[in-house]
Amino acid sequence: MPQLPSGLTLALFNGSLMEHEGNWFECPKGHFWFWKAAPEMGPPPYDPHTEIMQMAEHAMAPSSRAQVKQFIQVLEMLENGNFGWRGEWLSDFPRYLTLDELDKIAWERWLNTPDTLAFLDETIEKCSNLAELSQNAVGYVVTTASSEQRPESEGWTAVTWDTRSRR
Repeated sequence: MPQLPSGLTLALFNGSLMEHEGNWFECPKGHFWFWKAAPEMGPPPYDPHTEIMQMAEHAMAPSSRAQVKQFIQVLEMLENGNFGWRGEWLSDFPRYLTLDELDKIAWERWLNTPDTLAFLDETIEKCSNLAELSQNAVGYVVTTASSEQRPESEGWTAVTWDTRSRR
């Protein structure tokens, strides 16, 4: 995760890849499931302090570093030390952030480090594994729900969904 000359700290995140352990829907051969911003969010850029509603989508598993970049989010460190997402994907970064020339040089240098290239390769492999898993998915989702009353939230009930496979 680089800190650019301007002080901006960025990170790559492959958390859009959906880990479903086969407890999900099938998709076409060679495809895997990933999360993308739900249409209700409107178009990016998003407020990086806001939770982004997401929906599942499937796509062909990438076979190159250039292709995998469309499934890797670019996060920015916020003033509170957490990371936020404006809707930036590595494939077309920077789109919503403006980098000065020194930041662009530092970013490109960091993208070509062995660790970053290994991360891209590992993500390609993960997508391939998820595509194989999606071929044998159960075809539906099994969940369990439990609720517990929270005394501090008058009238509200918390619901927890457990989507682990129940085969």
